[in-house]
Amino acid sequence: MGDALVGRDDTVATVRALLDGAAAGAGGALVLHGPAGIGKTAILDWAAQAGDFQVLRGSAAQEEYVLSYGLIAQLLRPVLVLEGAEEPFTVGRDALELVTTMAEQRPVLIIADDLHWADTASASVLAFLGRRLGADRVALLCAYRDDESADGAGAGLPELALGPLGDEAADLVVRRHAPALPLAARRRVLAEAEGNPLALAEFAVAARSPEALARGSLALTERLEKTFADRAAGLPESTRIALTVAALGEGGLDEVVAATGLVVGDARFASDDLEPAVEGRMIDRPALLGAVRFRHPLMRSAMRHGVPEAVRRACHRALAEVNRDDPGRRAWHRAAAADRADEPIAAELETAGNQLSAGANPAAAYRMYLRAAELTPGHDARQRRLAAALFTAFDMGDHREVVRLCGIVDPRPLDLPSRLAIALQQEALVDRRWSGSLLLNRFADEAGLLPPGSEVEQVVRALRVLVIRLYWGVGEGDPVRTAMLGVLDRLPGGPSSTGRIISECMLAPVDRAASVLRQVRETHVSPALRPSELWELGLAAQVCGDMALAGRLLTRAVSGMRQGSSIVEFVNALSSLCLQSILEGDVRQASVLADEITALVPEAGLPLYDPTARAMGAAAAGLRGDADTAERLASQAEQVLVPFGAIPVLALVRMCRGLTALGQNRPGEAYEELVTVFTPTASGYHHAFRLLLTQPLAEAAILAGRRDELAEQIAVLEPIAERTGSPILRIGLNYARAVLADDDELFRHAMSDPDLTVLDRAHLELAFGRSMRLRRRAVESRSFLRSAQHTYEALGMAPWAESARAQLRAAGERVETPTSEAADLLTPQELHIAALAAQGLTNREIAQRLYVSHRTIGAHLYHIYPKLGVTSRNELAAALGPLSGELAA
Repeated sequence: MGDALVGRDDTVATVRALLDGAAAGAGGALVLHGPAGIGKTAILDWAAQAGDFQVLRGSAAQEEYVLSYGLIAQLLRPVLVLEGAEEPFTVGRDALELVTTMAEQRPVLIIADDLHWADTASASVLAFLGRRLGADRVALLCAYRDDESADGAGAGLPELALGPLGDEAADLVVRRHAPALPLAARRRVLAEAEGNPLALAEFAVAARSPEALARGSLALTERLEKTFADRAAGLPESTRIALTVAALGEGGLDEVVAATGLVVGDARFASDDLEPAVEGRMIDRPALLGAVRFRHPLMRSAMRHGVPEAVRRACHRALAEVNRDDPGRRAWHRAAAADRADEPIAAELETAGNQLSAGANPAAAYRMYLRAAELTPGHDARQRRLAAALFTAFDMGDHREVVRLCGIVDPRPLDLPSRLAIALQQEALVDRRWSGSLLLNRFADEAGLLPPGSEVEQVVRALRVLVIRLYWGVGEGDPVRTAMLGVLDRLPGGPSSTGRIISECMLAPVDRAASVLRQVRETHVSPALRPSELWELGLAAQVCGDMALAGRLLTRAVSGMRQGSSIVEFVNALSSLCLQSILEGDVRQASVLADEITALVPEAGLPLYDPTARAMGAAAAGLRGDADTAERLASQAEQVLVPFGAIPVLALVRMCRGLTALGQNRPGEAYEELVTVFTPTASGYHHAFRLLLTQPLAEAAILAGRRDELAEQIAVLEPIAERTGSPILRIGLNYARAVLADDDELFRHAMSDPDLTVLDRAHLELAFGRSMRLRRRAVESRSFLRSAQHTYEALGMAPWAESARAQLRAAGERVETPTSEAADLLTPQELHIAALAAQGLTNREIAQRLYVSHRTIGAHLYHIYPKLGVTSRNELAAALGPLSGELAA
């Protein structure tokens, strides 16, 4: 065993268990952590040689310029070239597919060192991989250093702490490296090294010099860095310069050679001039086109900080020069060479950030904005650039960075939307609460809505961050909504962007509904719309009540985002489509989507994603008749929403409980739950969301004998329907008038509406058939009841299908109780997988769709076949029927 493995039997056994599990097809992840020099890298070195694995290895570097995926690019460089503009979610999916495919030939070990310095995109991909290794011959082994920069570096994966060596093991390390060291010196080394294996080895060698251990007042890490700096001081000057260039840059050997030649003024500098650093045990011998790899991160750190400032800046200037064809990298090194605030360089960095953001590379844009802010001489412009970094971190789902920046940004000189968006991020992610109107309204009367220097794109971006929160936070007509609409209306003109449309919709979902619907209908035909823009238009159509258009747009958005999107965008789009499926009664798709959202919550990370996913899962369970699951999920959602203070979001919980009670033939309870969404003084009231629930409220009211109260609700909603032009509200009111009056003409008028969904028609048919039967027109009622029954069965709404069958029996028709649908025997995830397999997708294609490994898909199919009574995927389509096409879309 090497020095760092002395006294590490327990750690080695734990890592061995991880490797043995992966070799046997039970993959997993483990993250080692501890202080610098404690032996993490040595454990990784041992693991790399401990079995018959294909090893993919990389190490992050402190403050290196990384457009994105610096660490992941190292890990996958032997087998995959990354496109810099890809989203972490997409890269994670592709990396998972790649390594699990490799593992079919031989087990794969992924080793990632210095995770505390990893770029955000790489850290996200590694966390994604670590959570999905189960049925695969793949192990992920990472390490990070314990310090203030490492908060959250483990990403929720299993961790193992490495502590100092015991006295006996520490003494053995010292004796190995300095067997002739006098007793007094050996004791001094043991005391100074504090059980740290690297310090024990280095101090033992250095102790031959009388002054070597005379820096006892320094922290251990600083003493180690100084030891390495002293070693480098004995190298030739040009070699020291080359090591500094390698420590500051991120390119390969060719970049190091070219930049060093510029600094030393000698074009003849060559790779051979690095040989003294190899012999001095500072770096490994570099490959012809490979990177220059330091033997320990503290050696790299020593070269970054152990040279004069003038030399370090000269190295950055040289790196900027050799990267002239890469504007982003050039700007980054120019900024690093600056010794004071410099507006032109800051502006260059901001421009690079804007280009990277537009190119879907938020991780790189974030670093550009942050460095630009550091170099900005003016206070107001500096805060604007910091705010851009904060919003970019939010887009990436990097909530730890959002929290940090919330404590740094001075919002006073910013535009009003940016100030409010920052305050909301502070409230949700730092204070972990939801204050309602108190926080929001203090912004409403502030002057300077758009101060000089405001940038339109940043204002729109800030609005997009905050408008969904405003939709769920305050009532229409609230002063803060009025203020935000004023900002939106004051922005310079031009074609309506989807960002402006969704902002107008969420700020004024009733007063501006007609305008928003017109804009959505005009804009959605553009073939150039990105998936994120399709989601914004689909959400706007949903909020304003055009269900047919919303369904088409949201389906397209989710389909496009599966090919590549940020996790935050994707979960938002899945949530919108899940709610759409609930409103349209597509129970099985709603269940599948709610399950998928719940699985992605750890990646998305926002506080309210989990309870909203559970609330929608509860609604889907209620619609299919699973009352126990519905109540369990609803209670779980409520237990998060109430303490958090997100009372308006309880409208989702009220909806799911109301729908569940309706399905369980408890109309009085259903009405009490649903009417709270319509009652301004009730917990769960929502001025806009209620407009989507008019039909179930009317159904519950009629069945519960609350006709007078229904009439009052109709009177309140009729003028809103006229003002908004909302199709779903018009359809709901037509239903309510028909059931209230028991009038054939009103039923037929309601059923002639061109915007009816299949669920709307089924509800009308059931109500009309019931009304006719009660008016002793049983024979006439049967066709309507029969049609409703078939629709409900097709949608998976078992309680409503049974209600239609009961009415048919009462109307004199013999109706047999149907056998259970095969699909209902499967879990939502199994149903999704089976539907995709039935459409002919391979296990790998399904895995890419669902962000798991193809071996995991195979394991699921192994359990699906006997449940459906089939023996191969060729029989799945027949077993599932039309569902296979509907759920695979």
